[in-house]
Amino acid sequence: MSDPICSSAYPGCPTKKDAASHPKDYFVPNFGMDHDIIDTQKHIKDQEAKHGVWKLPKPEDEKKVQLESDPICSSAGCEKLKITPKNTHPMDYFVPNFGQDHDINHSFGSLDWAEKSLDHKWLDAKKTKPKDPIIYDDARPLDPDMQSSLRNLQAQENIYGEWELPPENIQLSAESDPICNSAGCTQYKKAGKPLGYPIDYPVQDLGDEHDIIATQNSLDVAEQMRGHRWQFKTAASKAEYENPAKKTKYNFAPELDDDMKSTAGHYQNAEKEYGNWDV
Repeated sequence: MSDPICSSAYPGCPTKKDAASHPKDYFVPNFGMDHDIIDTQKHIKDQEAKHGVWKLPKPEDEKKVQLESDPICSSAGCEKLKITPKNTHPMDYFVPNFGQDHDINHSFGSLDWAEKSLDHKWLDAKKTKPKDPIIYDDARPLDPDMQSSLRNLQAQENIYGEWELPPENIQLSAESDPICNSAGCTQYKKAGKPLGYPIDYPVQDLGDEHDIIATQNSLDVAEQMRGHRWQFKTAASKAEYENPAKKTKYNFAPELDDDMKSTAGHYQNAEKEYGNWDV
């Protein structure tokens, strides 16, 4: 296979000038073996004590080592199965069960701690009951806002003629039209001339605006369809919509994870041997 000393990620082979531009031959502390390697070596040793020494293939036996992809069958089908293979290695042997991996045990422990702290059991989404689908009534009449707008439009067209809308590419409002400018409402600081029209006159109460009536009607229809009454600013609504994060009791003195303990132990042992690590 390809084995260049210089990779494609570097613009050619590094020169002596490049090598002199960075530190080399500096001291590297020995923090000892990683705990995963220690665990692996212990597992190998325990199994060899039961089943004998694990003999790895020698370089001269490289023909016995599989060097290519290992699908049992290719895209053309299982041609290899037409010939009965020879038993060149042990099969169907006993495999001991060492229990769950410690990472899985840690995850289950963290989940159990969180459920007890929050007093809530985390349910599997696949096992929970699905929500009822929303059934839309396509035969209902138009919204009251739509009905009112259509009536008003028809009444005005009967008086003034059909409303011909301008093309979409015409800008109707050429500039900003605020009552007050960016400096504030300066036009009211000085008494001006009479406006020429009445102000501050009484306005009769014609009842709720039709938009408010339409909104209340829509809410009533939705509550009847869902079989649920929407509560506002009541004890029940505050309990239902309260932010659950505010009830969370955080443990500000938790016990360190096993991986963190192992890392801290290695760090402390290395500092005792090589001195304090100035980060």
